[in-house]
Parts: sequence; C-alpha cells; structure tokens
Amino acid sequence: MSTETNPFESLREQIDDAAAYVDIPADIVERVKRPERVLELNLTIEMDDGQLRQFKAFRSQFNGDRGPYKGGIRYHPGVSRDEVIALSGWMVYKCAVVDIPYGGGKGGIVVNPAEHSDGELERLTRALTKELRPLIGPDQDIPAPDVNTGQREMNWIKDTYETLERTKAPGTVTGKSLSAGGSVGRVEATGRSTMFSAREVFSYLGRDLSDATVAVQGYGNAGSIAAKVIEDHGATVVAVSDSSGGIYNPDGLDTREVKTRKRETGSVTGYKDMKGVETISNQTLLSLDVDLLIPAALGNAIDAEIAEVTEADVIVEAANGPITPQADDILTQRDVTVVPDILANAGGVTVSYFEWVQNRQMFSWSESRVNDELERVITDAFDGLVNTYESTNVPNLRTAAYVVAMKRILNAYTDGGTWPWRAQCREWVEHRFSLSCDQLHGVRLIETPHESIWVIVVPSVHRQELECEWLKFTPCGNMDNATGSFGLNDTTVAERYWGRSRSYSSNRCESSKSLRPPRGEYFGTLLFWAEHTNTNELRYGDEATGRWCRWYGSSRVIISNERRDARGYSSRGLRIRWCTYFAPPIRGISSNGRWVRRYSTH
Repeated sequence: MSTETNPFESLREQIDDAAAYVDIPADIVERVKRPERVLELNLTIEMDDGQLRQFKAFRSQFNGDRGPYKGGIRYHPGVSRDEVIALSGWMVYKCAVVDIPYGGGKGGIVVNPAEHSDGELERLTRALTKELRPLIGPDQDIPAPDVNTGQREMNWIKDTYETLERTKAPGTVTGKSLSAGGSVGRVEATGRSTMFSAREVFSYLGRDLSDATVAVQGYGNAGSIAAKVIEDHGATVVAVSDSSGGIYNPDGLDTREVKTRKRETGSVTGYKDMKGVETISNQTLLSLDVDLLIPAALGNAIDAEIAEVTEADVIVEAANGPITPQADDILTQRDVTVVPDILANAGGVTVSYFEWVQNRQMFSWSESRVNDELERVITDAFDGLVNTYESTNVPNLRTAAYVVAMKRILNAYTDGGTWPWRAQCREWVEHRFSLSCDQLHGVRLIETPHESIWVIVVPSVHRQELECEWLKFTPCGNMDNATGSFGLNDTTVAERYWGRSRSYSSNRCESSKSLRPPRGEYFGTLLFWAEHTNTNELRYGDEATGRWCRWYGSSRVIISNERRDARGYSSRGLRIRWCTYFAPPIRGISSNGRWVRRYSTH
C-alpha cells in the first residue's frame, strides 16, 4: 500500500490527462489545477488536565466557479496541506460530474480523535469554527462530515457559527442531525451512491450485480453502508477489512452482524469466530479474486504493486483517491474497469446539496424523495460519463469523468468572466507603458484582496533609475536597509496622465501621495509599488480591519479604503509609504461622474 504518492500531484496528473481531450487553453488548465486559497491554522485549546495544546489545521478552497465551496472536515493524524488541497480539488470535479452547483473545498485537523475526550474534541471543533467563521457560510463555503467526523461535529460547527454571527443559518453546514436541520438519507448517501454506481457499471458491462462477489476495504461509514446496500441488492460480500485487518468467508458474510461486532469490539476481526470466517490482511483482501472490489478507506490504497496482482474485474472507488496514477495506468492496461471516486462516492455531497436546499427552503423532504433524487443524479451522471467515454478516445472512465467535469467548469468560468477584468487591466498596462510586465526587470501585475486594487510591482534597482514612457521611479534614501522611499520623479506624468498639472514638489519622495484623480469613470486603482529586494512577499495583514499590508522591517505599507489627507495620512493616523498610485481610465465604475470612495485608496 503506497503512502508516498502525493495526492495533490495525483490530482494534477488526472487533470492533465483529461485536458488532452478538451479544447481548453493551457493557462486555464493551470488555473483549474491550483487552489484559490489555502488557510493554515494553529488551534490552541485547553485540555482536560488544564494544559494548553496546539493543533495544526487546514482549509482549502480550490475553485468556486460553479457555486459556493463545498467539502468535508476530517480529523486524522495523517492530515496534510497537500492532502487537503487534493481533496478540495477532487470535490470541484465531483460536484461538476454530477452537475450540482458547488465548487470544492476541504478541511482537516491533524489529530487522532481516539486519544481525546468528547470535551476536548468539542473545544477543538469550536476553535476551528471560530477561525473559519469569516470564510464559511451558506453562500460562501459549506463544511460537511468526513473521516472521523459526523453529525455531532457538524452540530457544534453550526451552533458556534450561529452564536458568533447572531443568526440562524442551518445551511452553513451539512451532515447535521435531524434535530439541527439535517436531512434524512444523508448518513447512507455515500454508500448508496457506491451501490448505484456498481449497479450501473455491471449493467453497462452486461452483468448482474446480484450475482457478484464483493470485497470491501475499509469498514467505516461509507464501506459498511455500501456493503449493506449491495448485499440487499443480492450480491455476496465475501470479505471486509478495517485498519486492524480483515475477514474472509467465500460463502459470504452477514454485513450487519459484522458492523455490530465492530461496534462492540472495535474491529471487524471481532467477527472472526463465526463459522467459516478466516482473518486476512488488507493487502490480501485487495488481491482477492472477486467480481467487485470497493476501496473505502483512505487514499493511495492501491499502488502499482497491488494493481499488478489484483484479481477484481471491477473496482468502484468509495474512498477519495484510493488508486495512484501509476496503478490506474496498470489497471487500464489489464482491462480492469474502474468507476472513479468523483462519481462513485458523490452521494455524500449530493445529499448534502439536498440538505442545503431544504434548509434554504425551510422545508423537509421524505427519505424516499431523497433516495429517488440521489438515484436519478447518479444514474444520469453515469450515463453522461459513458457517453463521453464512447464518443471520445479517452482510455478509461476516470478520464471521461474529468472531461465531463472540466467542460462544465470551463463553461462556468467562461460565462461568468473574470473579475476584475484581469485581461483588460493587463492590456491597458502594457499599452500605456509600451512594455510587457514580464519583460521589464521582473515587473509583475498582481491582484490584492481588495477587488478594485491592482498592483504593479517594480523590483528595487538600488539607486539605478527605472524609466519607461509613462513611469519613472528614482530610489530615495538608503535602499540597503529599507529605510528610504520611492518617489515619482517625472513632473509630466500628472499632466499626461490626467490631462492637467498637479502641483507637487518632485524633491519630496512622498509628495506623490497627494495626487488625486479627476472626476470621471475609472476602473479602481493601480498601485505602482517599488519592491525591496529583501522583502518579496505581499501579505494580507491587520485582520481586524482587513487592510492590505506589506512589511519592511519595522515599516509597513497600508492600503485600505480610508480617506487620506494630502500628506498621506489616513483617518487612523497611519502613514502611507513606499508607493505611488493612480486610477487607470478603464470604463466601468462610476457614480454620477464622481470618484467612488469604495474603490479609492486615496
């Protein structure tokens, strides 16, 4: 079993494989391979013995083109930044392949829940919610259960969020208990979608699921429910396993009794004393000669070595990323049919969507309606996947699923456009300066958290003038220790830029802070930033006020939406340093011909 394969690299490889079959520009492919933002946290809580302890946590928001970010929160000692990013990416494609209006997110805490009391876990969950509060909400990012979390944790998240926000917002989180606004059918949703996927693929292959022998690796929520509903469909479950090992009976296991024994003893091996049952390892289970194999544990369960020896005819992925890319290639060569995770385990997010819809409507559905709607979504998605597989030259169902999803994501991105019109802004910069931002000594154009502010970052040239047609920066002061400033040294710029002169002294490095744009229609703000060579990172600072800050030793630049006087002071008395800013005349934002304060940094 592989533990070395980076899940984020696996995701990127899968996207590249699908992109080869989609007419999509390379720059947009790169965009959909990277998360939009990743939050890393260090949570501090008081333990039962009174000691303080820190826990690392993450939340990744991968892509929101199709709707609010959606994804679970897992508690596991193996949680990592790359794993959370990959899972959030898989969620984007999962929501797209079943065509529900969500983006993708995922979170996790590096913790072993078995080592902590219920009180400690509650404090940890509430501490996480407090930190995520600015990012989550029914229209922003909607968490759900994942590995080692369930209704209890979701109830705590909902209660904490509603308390802090002084509101009632049950749609902030899904997977809640029924009393907290949850949906019937949510607990069984992932296992049920696994069964629907297995049934559809067996039908597609001209076989009957009721005649199949089945092995399930991982007997948690998804695995145990998948085993139960597949057994109810007539199949024979001959082997199951969990982290402590597995059990095998060629005549079949009673899946409900196995679950009961696991609950009593902590492991499926507690069922080993039953007649005809023998214990096996997880690796042995993965190589059993069965009709259907369901990996339902953690990622990378099936690597290249196991793929060479597995004897299953069909694999349906109930876990996220259980097959490495190398193993996937081998299974394709061996004609093993794999139903990818982004379809097979999409039942959880699909019923979460149903729960969210019910919360927003303040109306509850019956369990039969939930299950019927889930079956329709999964079967329609499978049909679309098969149509793509048969109509294109893709090698397997996984690539077909990513092609379907990528087209939907691309359509959403194209139809929505780019805010704040990145292409037009960049085109304007290159036209006005008669230069390419990629060519002039590392000059680059970036976007800040304030959607109306664009930054041209000009590298420090250490007392060497940097000139172009419209811009001329001269270093002032001692740039070696970052105590000086950059000033605008071309008095004609104001006249040529705004059509009339502005009085200021070119001898004062900070005098350009008093320049203000005339009335008219403008696109926001361009900030010309003279970058010091020893400080190469922009930061989003001062969490309380949401100001955009950059640190230079003991100095910082602060750009916010506050009004400033001619000397560059804000209403809070903070000095604006190291920057010169203009408002480019790109049509788009105006209010009665006046400068809109919301979009001004002056």
